[in-house]
Amino acid sequence: MNLKERRDIAHLHGHTPRGVLFTLVEMRGSSSHAAGARVYTVEDGRRAGSALVEAELLQRADLFANADAQMHIVSAAEGTEAYLLKESSETPEAAALIEAFKATLQGEARSVVTALPDTGVALLRFVMDARGDVLFASELLETEDIVPMRRVARSSAHGTLHVLTQGRIFVEHMEPAISERDMTDDTLHTEAR
Repeated sequence: MNLKERRDIAHLHGHTPRGVLFTLVEMRGSSSHAAGARVYTVEDGRRAGSALVEAELLQRADLFANADAQMHIVSAAEGTEAYLLKESSETPEAAALIEAFKATLQGEARSVVTALPDTGVALLRFVMDARGDVLFASELLETEDIVPMRRVARSSAHGTLHVLTQGRIFVEHMEPAISERDMTDDTLHTEAR
């Protein structure tokens, strides 16, 4: 997810804070979609984020049927499945993610670790700064759960999916804007891999 997409999502969320965030967690099969691509969509049809996710995948996902965070598996093309995380923007976890986007636009790096929802298991998330200090953690996350997830996240590449005893976690490392121009222009900047 590049800086422009983060800025666009933060902007739309600022004007319409009630919506749904979709995150591409994993693609199976042949595809050019990168894990971590994201779209924020609101009920009136406006969207911000990755055009690739929007065009091919959102039309196959149930957008507003349920406010609970959940995983969707959709066919992106013949022999390709996309694993989309759907979450309401009105949760503390989504607010922390949007704040992480805003921080990167102000020149600060952020890492986001999301424990993916599963049957009977809620979405949980924590956000770290460049030093690895935890800035936000879901209320239900215990320190003993965060420690091993943090250790794995610090040594993982962006867009990595891991299976731990705490469940499946998705790791994102968001590079900061490095200049005023990065924060305002439409130049695409990719995440460090």
